[in-house]
Amino acid sequence: MAPSFVSQVFDSQYRIPSYHRWFLDNADYMPAFRHQKRLLQLLQSQAPGRWTLKSLASSISGRVA
Repeated sequence: MAPSFVSQVFDSQYRIPSYHRWFLDNADYMPAFRHQKRLLQLLQSQAPGRWTLKSLASSISGRVA
C-alpha cells in the first residue's frame, strides 16, 4: 500500500499528527487495493497457483472488484 501513501508504515514510523488524522478518517484505500489486485493478477498469470497473503489489508483487497 505504500506506493499510494495509504499505508500503516508511515503512521507507525513517523509521528505526523495530520497524516494520522487523514489516514484514519479520510484515506481512500480502494486505489491501493486495485493496484495490489492488478499486481497479483500479473504474477498469477506467470505462476498459476494459490497465494497466501499475510496481512489484513491483503485479505480485504481480495474483495475489490
